[in-house]
Amino acid sequence: MEIGEIFRGNMRKRRKEMGLTQEELAERADLSFTFISQIERGEKEPSLRTAYKISQALKTPLEPSLEVWSKQITFLLFSLISFFPFSL
Repeated sequence: MEIGEIFRGNMRKRRKEMGLTQEELAERADLSFTFISQIERGEKEPSLRTAYKISQALKTPLEPSLEVWSKQITFLLFSLISFFPFSL
C-alpha cells in the first residue's frame, strides 16, 4: 500500500469518526471542498504542508504517515542501488 492510499484512508476514517463532512473538514483546514474531495478519491495528492493542515484539522498526528513514507523511500533507494550497481 502506498503512502497516498494510507493517508486517504486514514483521513476519510478520521473525518467520519469526528462526524465531519468534507465541507466541514475543508473549512477547518482552510482548503477547498473540491480539493478535499479530490484527495479522498485519489485524484490529487496533498503536499506535506496540506497533509499537515488536514492532520491538524482532524486532531491527529501526521507522524505515522511520515514513517510509512520514509520506509517506502528507503526501500526504493535500496532497490535502485541494487539495480544499478556502482563502485567507488
